Amino acid sequence: YDSPDIVRNLRLDQAWGSAQIMGAAHQTRWIAGDDWGYAIGAGVEIKLPMLGAGDSLKIVGVWSEGAVEYTGLSGSPYGGIAGIGIGFSPLAGQNVAVMDASGAVASLTDASSVMVQYRHFWTPTVQSNFHAGYNEAYNLFAGGFGSVQVVQYGHSLKWSPVKDLTLALDVLYTETDVYNIETDKVATWFRVTRTF
Repeated sequence: YDSPDIVRNLRLDQAWGSAQIMGAAHQTRWIAGDDWGYAIGAGVEIKLPMLGAGDSLKIVGVWSEGAVEYTGLSGSPYGGIAGIGIGFSPLAGQNVAVMDASGAVASLTDASSVMVQYRHFWTPTVQSNFHAGYNEAYNLFAGGFGSVQVVQYGHSLKWSPVKDLTLALDVLYTETDVYNIETDKVATWFRVTRTF
């Protein structure tokens, strides 16, 4: 059995916004052995009241080795590694690694990501979230295959007509580069969220 992930963060909240650093340790277990991976990241959110009440700019960056999930690459249904059909083993998940001939871990997968998001309130009940992100993973495959890149641009329009009810329309453009083959796709979906 894998050990549970060890996750820690340190956060500072001030009138101007917030900042945090975070880290995680993740055990990667294979037939021929196991290894520990990690992820480290930092983020800052800056309030922008001069542009609108509630407006803010958020920037987050993550680097990982053997803990891909923490960069957002696996598990994303709209364009992350799990959403572009690379065909990883379901046993791999967030602990992707390159194996040697004996089945031992030859090198853990390196991955990184950066995301920028701007939130703007048009009215007290209507807001937009614009975001852009870049993810990349290395050492994915033996035999000369190197990296996967994912670039995303998205927009979410949310309306909260009454307290605890939100209607949202999301649009996400994703560009992926796998085996030096680029693909593009656009996804859109509508959400209704009721908080009790």
